[in-house]
Amino acid sequence: MGSSKNQHQLPPPIVCVGASAGGLEAIERFFQSCPNDLGASYVVIQHLSSHYKSMMDDLINRYSNMKVKIIKTGDIPLKNQIYLIEAGTVIRLINGAFHVDKKIEGELTLPIDIFLQSLADDKRGQSTAVILSGTGCDGSRGVVALNAVGGFVIVQSPAQSGFDGMPKSAISTGVVDSVLGAEAIPLQIKKYLSADFIRSSSKESFFPELAVGNPQEHYARIIDKLYVEFGINFALYKDATVIRRIERRMQVKHITDYKKYAEVIEKDPTEALSLRKELLIPVTNFFRDPEIFNTIKSQVIENLIDSHCGSGDIRVWVAGCATGEEAYSYAMLLESALRKRKSQLNFKVFATDVNPSIIDIASKGIYPESIKREVHKDIAELYFVAHDGQLKVNQNIRQRVVFAVHNLLTDAPFTKMNLVSCRNTLIYFKNDAQKEALKKLAFSVQPNGFLVLGKSESLIAYDDYFEVTDRKHKIFKCTKRAPASLSSGYIQHHKNNVTTSADYSIATKQNSEIELIADAQIKKCFIPLTLLVDHSQEVIHIYGEDTSLLELKPGSVNYQLANLLPGKIASVAVALLYRLNKKGGVITSDTVKWKDENTQLHDIQIKGWMIHHGDMPSHYVLAIVKIAQPSDAKSETSHSELNQSALDKITQLQLELTATRESLQSTIEEFETTNEELQATNEELMASNEELQGSNEELQSVNEDLNAVNAEYHEKVSILNRINADLDAMSLSTGIATIFVDDALRLTRFTPDASLIFKVRDQDLGRPLDEIVNTLNYDSFFEDINETLTSETTKEVEVINNVGQGYLMRIVKYRIPSSEKLGVAISLIESYGYRTNQKIIDALPHHIVVLDKQGDIQMVNEAWKKFVRTNQHDAIQRNSWLGERYTDYCDHELSLDINSVLNGKCARLKKVYPCHSSNEKRWFVMEVQALDHDGYSAVISHTNITDFKERQ
Repeated sequence: MGSSKNQHQLPPPIVCVGASAGGLEAIERFFQSCPNDLGASYVVIQHLSSHYKSMMDDLINRYSNMKVKIIKTGDIPLKNQIYLIEAGTVIRLINGAFHVDKKIEGELTLPIDIFLQSLADDKRGQSTAVILSGTGCDGSRGVVALNAVGGFVIVQSPAQSGFDGMPKSAISTGVVDSVLGAEAIPLQIKKYLSADFIRSSSKESFFPELAVGNPQEHYARIIDKLYVEFGINFALYKDATVIRRIERRMQVKHITDYKKYAEVIEKDPTEALSLRKELLIPVTNFFRDPEIFNTIKSQVIENLIDSHCGSGDIRVWVAGCATGEEAYSYAMLLESALRKRKSQLNFKVFATDVNPSIIDIASKGIYPESIKREVHKDIAELYFVAHDGQLKVNQNIRQRVVFAVHNLLTDAPFTKMNLVSCRNTLIYFKNDAQKEALKKLAFSVQPNGFLVLGKSESLIAYDDYFEVTDRKHKIFKCTKRAPASLSSGYIQHHKNNVTTSADYSIATKQNSEIELIADAQIKKCFIPLTLLVDHSQEVIHIYGEDTSLLELKPGSVNYQLANLLPGKIASVAVALLYRLNKKGGVITSDTVKWKDENTQLHDIQIKGWMIHHGDMPSHYVLAIVKIAQPSDAKSETSHSELNQSALDKITQLQLELTATRESLQSTIEEFETTNEELQATNEELMASNEELQGSNEELQSVNEDLNAVNAEYHEKVSILNRINADLDAMSLSTGIATIFVDDALRLTRFTPDASLIFKVRDQDLGRPLDEIVNTLNYDSFFEDINETLTSETTKEVEVINNVGQGYLMRIVKYRIPSSEKLGVAISLIESYGYRTNQKIIDALPHHIVVLDKQGDIQMVNEAWKKFVRTNQHDAIQRNSWLGERYTDYCDHELSLDINSVLNGKCARLKKVYPCHSSNEKRWFVMEVQALDHDGYSAVISHTNITDFKERQ
């Protein structure tokens, strides 16, 4: 039993989040909804230019509490951490650790595919691939590889994606488990990870401990359902593989009970289809294992062309072709070799698979642009054309490949093949099924033909008929024709007889071994080629060893009687079936002449009879017998009996045929000339198209980079808008007058309260500050701003406006980030202390004036203002007295005395002076008192002592 301790020691599951253009928003929504404690490692892979500095770590940190780290070589993925790819790199997981490589400039790089493929190679079956918004097709090959090892695949809904290229491309592979909105994906991952199975450590049991009742029984129900639904007997496949794929579907559906899953399979046809798709793993690539294909090119293809002397085509059968890449690879190898030799030989590739859905994909010949990583640039340019953002196999190659649905274990094999390839398909079968499949493959290869198997497979049947061409790459050459498999077509599925034991028998054999040998000898010596045909004229069984009459015609492969026999014999056989339907009994056809592959002439006769059994439709047995050829003498006698009129008629027909041939030849030449012109035009168009395609790829790459940058700029603009709104709200709420200027003292921003002091409007932004009128009595205003700009100090000073309102002014320098430019913020806070002081001096009867260090008036009381108005000091009244130089209105001697206090030479001054008016005589005593204050230097009081003087 696997202990919980061992489970805790397992490496964490990896969630690969792949995105391209428009993926920033999707990534944010993903991590906003993602729990921080799922126990997974998250690897975020984006398409980033080598010269682009990503801000993704800062953005993700706003939505997740998990640690964010840039991947370095040697890092081991830890649970509940987020890993980011560095710009200009690709990453792989090798032996449980990250490995970072630099991108190769100028080459197509698909970082998501590369990482997902490395997960598959590292056997990370518990990993999850998440494909989000993006252009192109990156990720589509990787998800297939990850699915093949049991990984989970989720794709963002194309309708929600900013760019739906990557999601749609991934969905088209047919291996996607869920299509959801970005915010719903983390919940699906949580369900998937929480539904993990606890496997038994016993090698005899593959079933989860949580299964209720008898899991083998319910497993048998599942296999039965698949056979009834699709005609595929998965009991012949290895139990461990089948059960692992079933359990993965159970994990996706969150079911831990085999009984419940069997019920789901029986009720839900879509789940049965999903399970079939899961079991028939379509893992393939163009030129998969390049070293093997190089060997095939040099030792097989060249040999076939050199040795082929027949008039027919070179025939290739690719069994288990999946989505067609391998079949097209063989076609490209053959076409390239024949073109280089300027050979007129033709060839045909028959590609078969048991899964109809992937045969449909293969027939279309349309693949994502990511296949450029699998094929050489010259191959891609020569054999593919652009098609709606994808690549399509060109017509020349497509018409050389025939695709068909074919079950290698139950359907009759192809015949007379020069090359048969079945790579990495037999490994999924049990031993007995492998042997039966190998017998069919061996029988298909004609002498001097080749058989290619997968690197994990070997020739365990009929090895006496083959010699090893390359043992490492499992390439074998046929030395003599292998006999047909005696058990052809006998492997059947019997409901409720499925077991999971290793000794499962492919079919029950009632006879002893000696009886089977005797049966084979009898069939070989005495039974002619005999066909069992059903009511729809399809051949369902072949008897006899002499199958030289059988052939397959180009086009979609089927087992119709007319498709398996040569044209002249096929028409006789079909006519015989109609006669059997009308008359019944045993009917023998007329004799038909036929030449075999050695040009030897044979007389063929067909004998047929009808079979009835219960309520089943009628079946037919057709025995095809070769009759001895009449002697040459008889032929000559028969020939001489032709009368002269017949000979004349033949001569006339020959003349007409010659004239027709000449006319046809002339027409053909005209067509060839036209075709050459069209071909030249087509080549020019293809060259132009390739150039445009190259430019389009470059533009697409640039566009993805721009979209990524644009998305981050949108995010930054959103942040700036939010900051601006916060600043505006703060400006309104604080009520502090503030203006901002740049290092050239141009206005950049202001708060609403600033308009009470500075005459500013929104149109004034950018204007120099010295052009804007203000109400301050502050001569050194601009000097103090410049001083602050050139120093690191913050300046604070109390100022007053022209109506005596006091403010605390603060001038602060700041630096604009990522720039050498400076700015200054000037805030004015209404001075409460100034207002208090003003009220105090207004209450005094004395005339009070407060001066600064230069002798300018900074503050006066109401008594002084009233005195000035009464005595009509126009100059002072006109300038509102604040800011005026006090000594300008004093005599020279008094001015000197006041300046002595301002300069610190004297702390206090008292002086009596007359100040007579036109209608009275007055005396005042003036007192000048020095002040220890940053803004003020002295206070002057004037007291009327006229009454005192008169009494004196």
